[in-house]
Amino acid sequence: MTALMLTGLSGALLPDMNGTRLKLCFLFWAISRDLQRYQPLVRVSGLIMVIAGPAYLSIDLQCPLPLGWVLMDSAG
Repeated sequence: MTALMLTGLSGALLPDMNGTRLKLCFLFWAISRDLQRYQPLVRVSGLIMVIAGPAYLSIDLQCPLPLGWVLMDSAG
């Protein structure tokens, strides 16, 4: 495990331990409760997600990663 962490790929191989995805899910749930009030935030969040997918794909294709990792990272 130590050798794996020294490679810099530990974030790609280990689960998200700090709960960032859980926090984002809660934030999106809270926003979805009142779409008219948070419409600008919904639009910005959607735009960020649309831009982030190809950005992750571009970064991952430049690294020698397995194809499965590249597809899951850019799709997720």
